[in-house]
Amino acid sequence: MIPKILLVEDDDILGESLVDYLTINGFEVLWINRGFDRVPQLAGEVDLLILDLILPETSGEAILRKVRELDTSVPILILTTKDFLESKRFCFQ
Repeated sequence: MIPKILLVEDDDILGESLVDYLTINGFEVLWINRGFDRVPQLAGEVDLLILDLILPETSGEAILRKVRELDTSVPILILTTKDFLESKRFCFQ
C-alpha cells in the first residue's frame, strides 16, 4: 500500500516542489493550498500530515488543535519560518 501524505502549504512553489519530491519517492500526496477547513477531517485518512503554520485563512496552530481534538493519532511534521518559542512549545505538546 502506498503511504498517503496530506500536505497543507499555501506557497505554490514550495507546495509543487514537495509534491514532486514526495511523489517521485513513492508517496501519494494530497495537497491543500486553500480551503483549510477540510484538513482536520482528512488528517484521519492519511499516514502523515505536513502542516505549514503560517496560512492566509487560518493559523496552522488552529488546524493542529482541531486535528488533535478529533483524537487523530496521525504524525504531524510542522513547516514554518516562525521562530517564536510559544509556537514551538504549542506544537510539541
